[in-house]
Order: sequence, then structure tokens, then C-alpha cells
Amino acid sequence: MIRRLDKFEAGFGIGGLLISIIVSIISGWRDGLTFLGGFAAIITLYEVLFKRQWDEKRIEKLQEERAKLPGPPPPSLDGLPQQGRTVRSIVIEALEAEKEYRYEDAIRLWKKLEIRRDIDESGRCVAYIHLATLCGRLHDYDDSLFYAQKGKKLADKIEGDLGKDFLIKALNLLGIVSHEKNDFQSAIKYHEKELQIAESLCDEQSKADAFGNLGRAYLRLNDPIKAIEFHKKALDIYMKHKNHYEIVTALNNIGLVHFKKEEYQETKVYLKKGLGISKENNNLYGLIVSLRNLGGVYLITENYSKAESYFCDAIELDKKIGNEIELAKDLVNLATVYFKREEYDKADEIYVKILPLFKEKGFLEEYFQFHLNHLRIRLIKNDMEGAIKAAGEGIAVADKLPNMAKELGQLKQIIELAKKALAESQNETNPSGGEDSSEE
Repeated sequence: MIRRLDKFEAGFGIGGLLISIIVSIISGWRDGLTFLGGFAAIITLYEVLFKRQWDEKRIEKLQEERAKLPGPPPPSLDGLPQQGRTVRSIVIEALEAEKEYRYEDAIRLWKKLEIRRDIDESGRCVAYIHLATLCGRLHDYDDSLFYAQKGKKLADKIEGDLGKDFLIKALNLLGIVSHEKNDFQSAIKYHEKELQIAESLCDEQSKADAFGNLGRAYLRLNDPIKAIEFHKKALDIYMKHKNHYEIVTALNNIGLVHFKKEEYQETKVYLKKGLGISKENNNLYGLIVSLRNLGGVYLITENYSKAESYFCDAIELDKKIGNEIELAKDLVNLATVYFKREEYDKADEIYVKILPLFKEKGFLEEYFQFHLNHLRIRLIKNDMEGAIKAAGEGIAVADKLPNMAKELGQLKQIIELAKKALAESQNETNPSGGEDSSEE
């Protein structure tokens, strides 16, 4: 829409200029200049009163739509819409790209805004926060950390509540990145600081976000009591403000605490509540997460047909959104269903296709977990050469992960046994002395 308006304005301007030239020739230069001045005033009036108002309303609407997506609410755009038409156009295009899940396009646009000299510190901080969020969504946690740190550094310089709002968002992102990097103590410190500032501002949404993230960190530290306490605090706030998108997140988080405690019926109750709310509000991300988690519950309880159904539904939505990492997660979950049902060819076809992506994106724990199933399939199929290769690839990844001494030992043992079995097989095929074994 922005591009069409700009073309219209350009055409309007050129047409007006031609008319003014004709009028100048016919009526004399003075009348022509008077007309030209009037035309310029019309263009200025349009830009100041109408185009800017349209842009600002569009940005406000896109911000409201962006706030409905999972994760922390978007940072304030105070000041950005007033910083020139080009800046407004970039902001609108970036927000539209985020709305349509075109994260690479959004990142390109926010980077374009970041390097402009005609925006102030608050505008640049907005760009950093969005870049950190988008890189996190694409699971690029190194870049997410980089931009979150830059955002925090700028937020510390901005005075008043606006600076505190930026600081809350930066701390939230730093905590999330720390969590994804398995540094849960640092995640807790960031989210506690985030909570402290949110309370000083009476910012209920940010308080709830901090509670939820603290719950996630404590669950990973094997403290389900604290985890469920924080998740219920978050849920209470989201329910109070009728934030349907975050209600789903909180319900899933509570369900996962029950899952950790092996309370599977309670888990399903919370996950199905979240699934229902997501369907009512067409929350695609909420649907994917709920479907994936329900598939996991049915997988662990060996109801493979239901697990397959939930994972397949999640896969269809992943394709609609176009996020390759989310799609990969659900495909390997489906492969695990096939593996459990001993449909090894179908399982291994997925593993061989998807596992390199996990490795490329740095998801080494997930890669190792599913790579073991690929290795088991090679052993089941008596493919000793494939097993030796797979075990070697597993060792290369396990070397980069903490606390993997036991797994490394097992993989090395598998290689030795596979080599022995392969040698025995070759001896049976080609016995010493060249005699045919059938004649013995």
C-alpha cells in the first residue's frame, strides 16, 4: 500500500508541475508561479495532515496485531512515526513482514532502519529490540544476544518511562537467549531484573512475561514447585486482561510442568484448554505448540495413532507459516512415532533429511537425541558400515556437549562391535583359502 501511495503522489506531483508550466506559458510567469506555489501548498498539506495520519494509524494497527503474537509485547514506537516519511515506510513494511511471518524480510528492513542517520536513540533501540526478537524466532541466538545487548546499552541512556520500557524488553530477550543457551541462572537474573522494573512501572503484561520465563527456567532446574507457582501467577494476569494468546502460552507451560512430574492426565487437560482457545482466536503459533505438546504426551503414553495425528496437524500449520525450524521439530517428532512403530524406513527417511538442519543451526542436543535413533536403525538393519559412520558423527557432536562421557563411551563401544561384526561378515563371505563355505 505504501508503494502505491508513493507512485500516486509522484504522478500527482508531475501532473501538477506540467499543468503549472502550461499555465505559466498561457497566463504569464507570475500567474504560473502563483499556481505552482498553491500546488506546493496542497502537496505539503497532504503530507502533513493526511499521509502522516494514515501512516501513524497503520503503524498503530500493525503494533496491535504484532502484540497478539506469542512472546514479549513489541517495544513502544514513540517518536518513530514522526521521523520522516521514509522511516515510516520502512517501519510499516517491517511490521507487515512480521505479521506475515516473513522474518528474513523483516530483519532486512529493521537493519536498514538501524543504520539511518535521521533516527534518534529511541528509534535505533526499537530496531535493536525487533532484530533481537526476530533472530530469536529464527533460532539465531548469537545474533539475538548481540542485538539484545545493543538494545540494553541504548535503553540505559534513554531517560524516563520510555527508557525503562526498552530496558524491560532487552532484559526479557537476554533472559530468553540465556535460557536457550542452557544458562538458566543467568536467565533467572535477567528475568528478576525485568520483573523489578515492570513492577515499578505497574506494567502488568511485562510482569506476567517475567513470571512465565522464571517458571520455564525453574522447571529446567528441576524445581517444578517454583515453576508452577510462577506460571500460575502469569496465567492469572493474562486471564485478568483477557490476553488470549498469552493465556495459551501459560496453559501450555503449566501442562509441561505436569508432564515433567509424569502427571499425564493433568497435562492433557491444560494442553487441550490451550488448543481450544487457540482455535477460537486463530492463533497459529498457539495451535502448533499445543498440537506438538499433545503429540508428545500421546507419544510417551504409547498412543501412537493419536500422536501421529497431532504431529501431522502441527506440520501442516508449520508449512503455512513457513518456519523451517518449527517444521523440522514436528517432522522428527513424527519420525519418532514411526520409529516406535518399527516403521524404520519412513523414520530414517525423515532423520536423514532433517538432522543436517539441526546441526547447521546449532541445535546439537536435539541433533544428538534424534541421531541416536538413526544409529539404532542402522544397527537394526544390520548396516554395520552405516552404523560406524553414524556413531562417528555422534561422537563428533557429543564432544561439543557437556556431561556426555557415558554416551561417548557407548558410541565408541558401538563402533568397535560394529567393526567386529563387519569383519566377521566379510570372513564368512570370503573364507580363508578361498574355499566355498557351502562345501564344508
